[in-house]
Amino acid sequence: MLLRLGFSFFLGFGLCWTAQAQSPSLNEPGTTPGTPDLLHHSLSIDLDPDRESLVVSDRMRLPQAWSGHNLQFELNSGLSITASNLPISEDPNAEVASGDVIDSTVAQEAEVKRYRISVPASFSGELEISYSGTINDLAEQSSPEYAQSFAQTSGIISGEGVFLSRASVWVPLFDDGLITFDLSVRFAPSASGWTTVSQGQPAGVNGWQTEHPQEEIYLIAAQFTHYTESAGRVEAWYLPPGDPNADATRYPAILFAHGNAEVIDHWPDVMRELAGHGVAVLLVEYPGYGRSEGRPTQVTITETFEAAYDWLTLKDE
Repeated sequence: MLLRLGFSFFLGFGLCWTAQAQSPSLNEPGTTPGTPDLLHHSLSIDLDPDRESLVVSDRMRLPQAWSGHNLQFELNSGLSITASNLPISEDPNAEVASGDVIDSTVAQEAEVKRYRISVPASFSGELEISYSGTINDLAEQSSPEYAQSFAQTSGIISGEGVFLSRASVWVPLFDDGLITFDLSVRFAPSASGWTTVSQGQPAGVNGWQTEHPQEEIYLIAAQFTHYTESAGRVEAWYLPPGDPNADATRYPAILFAHGNAEVIDHWPDVMRELAGHGVAVLLVEYPGYGRSEGRPTQVTITETFEAAYDWLTLKDE
């Protein structure tokens, strides 16, 4: 089957991925995106960079297995919980060790508070927690004796920019499990020209969402200048998996990018051997190569393969 795909994306760069193709999970209007058995955060955020502060409302869809259990979570010590739809108590006696969350040359875990919450067995709604406070851990050199050593910070909200990650513990941190999320940000009038960047796909003005599981939630903000370039229409060949499991909705898949001085026409015969073993293959042509429109740049190649990955993982056969 020959496909003609038109793509428009940005972020990241890569040439070849393996994926698990599966039937897509389409969300009805007004429902929460994400994978049902994972913790999902739906975050409404007010940011005031000049005051180094944020106000967050987090609606969490909890995994079903958490019902009827006592849970613990951590939150940045600079943030205070202001409301919750289930009783929450701080555990002042809990030992909180620095560096438990992330081991990195450029990030260190923030100081945190630990909380307890009991989820009734009959609870079937969303856990709603509101909190607010300030985060501005100024970057410090990790090795003063080396002029080129990295500076470390757990997170920054300032008039120069915002960088929050898992190490910031700016979102309730329950465990090391994967999560999904959606978020929307409103800025104070003094930062009305700012925009946000996070994982996943843009969702409206200063909003992001992802249905693919993530290890953490990044929030990056500043007064950015955006550059875009369209890849145009790009050619791709999809080789569906052959039997043995013709009725399977989940199967291995390969997203293939060929080498220099080649086109995808060189590869179908080789890749059909994989298809014969139950592996789907998507051969994607670079912009400007073969019969694809556009020109090959880092931006157009990135948007092409990100869109191809999304098409492959969400296709319905």
